Amino acid sequence: MQPISETATPVGTELLSDAKTVGSSAVNRIHSEVDARKNDAVTQVHAVSSTIERAAESLDPNAPTWLKSVLEQGAEQIKSFADTLEHNDSRQMASQVTEFAKRSPGTFLGACAAVGFAAARVFKAGSGANEPTHMGSVSPVQSMPPLSSDSTNTGGFNAAAPRGEFV
Repeated sequence: MQPISETATPVGTELLSDAKTVGSSAVNRIHSEVDARKNDAVTQVHAVSSTIERAAESLDPNAPTWLKSVLEQGAEQIKSFADTLEHNDSRQMASQVTEFAKRSPGTFLGACAAVGFAAARVFKAGSGANEPTHMGSVSPVQSMPPLSSDSTNTGGFNAAAPRGEFV
């Protein structure tokens, strides 16, 4: 059997060339968009770092020293990340991430999972802020039926029921 490149028709070769061109163009566009938005991200990350530093400085003098140390170290790590973002373009960062993933795949996957959970929490919190809940404008406390020790109350918690079930 001959390799595909030897048996490819001129149309197939042209399609393959066009696909490579489109792919390369898309990758270049993604990198240019990331690099264009990088400065905003750097500013935000520096702001987070500064906020954590201020929190460490404003701790009560009686607060545990380990807490202040953790906050200071966290702020320093975040500042280091901001500096990395600032001084590298998107291609360099992608290369660094790829190398880290090859060296420490378990740590990389764990970090990806942590970032994914954090992003999900942020998106969930952001999307739910302006949407009504399934209970409308009634708060969960207002919608609870009154507690009663009477086992005939069918709208509330019955402590006498097996396993403390609702009846």
